[in-house]
Amino acid sequence: MTTLLITGGAGFIGSNFVRYIFKNHPQYKIIVLDALTYARNPENIPKEIKNSERFKFW
Repeated sequence: MTTLLITGGAGFIGSNFVRYIFKNHPQYKIIVLDALTYARNPENIPKEIKNSERFKFW
């Protein structure tokens, strides 16, 4: 299984990329690394993805 590390995944563009990868590549594991500064919001990532075994948020 391929694992992707996505930096800035809680921002607007990053969270849309996370959604795209999650939907179109079910064989990928996703790790999001984000500093959660002023422009980030972990709520941008849907609960369906957050609750998946394929997803981790750091």
